[in-house]
Amino acid sequence: MRFIIIIKVPLILTLLRYVSIYTKELLLLIKASHIVMKLDNPSMHLSPGNDKIKLTNIYSSNERSDMMKTFLSKMFTKKEKIQIEFCQNNLDRFTNEQTIAEYGKFLANPRIQYKEYECLSECKLCKETSYAKVNGQIMRGKDSHDLLDQLQEALK
Repeated sequence: MRFIIIIKVPLILTLLRYVSIYTKELLLLIKASHIVMKLDNPSMHLSPGNDKIKLTNIYSSNERSDMMKTFLSKMFTKKEKIQIEFCQNNLDRFTNEQTIAEYGKFLANPRIQYKEYECLSECKLCKETSYAKVNGQIMRGKDSHDLLDQLQEALK
């Protein structure tokens, strides 16, 4: 199946403005398009008396377009945010100034939404070890630094 694509020059200029912003992504897309699409002698020419560019001889198939969709969805998917809930009493009990600074750096990540509650009603656990609720599930650490390491792993 042959496709003829007509692209207006102002549209190309607009797209080129974004090239500097998304250069890395664009280069990956160009590489992927050469891998996914069969480009047998593609040609590009200006239509006489027109500000349009015609691209001809570009071949595609359902399988190749599915591969391209899969590639694009993997490339541009956003990672989910994680919800973390802390018990203020537990933080006071198990953290020191150094670990508080490390937690501050970790919690500055835009993928993290966190809340500090006065109490999470896990009193027995609160007295024993450092913990937090991550997406509703309790995560325990031997100490506050171990818990931070586990939270960083959950973020990956």
